[in-house]
Amino acid sequence: MDGKRIELTLTFPTSLKLLYILETKDDVIEGEVELDIPVTLTQYIQVKNLEKDVEAELISIN
Repeated sequence: MDGKRIELTLTFPTSLKLLYILETKDDVIEGEVELDIPVTLTQYIQVKNLEKDVEAELISIN
């Protein structure tokens, strides 16, 4: 990647729906996905350096 920053926001309003917002310098893409099985964010994304802020209900990847 050539130093461009993107931001991806994932939200689970229910365990069967995923909302996403992908932001780049020039564009914002929003969408939602209906899930066939119940899932939580920590099950959906399995990466290293996952930090969970329970009080703010946020999960960040560093």
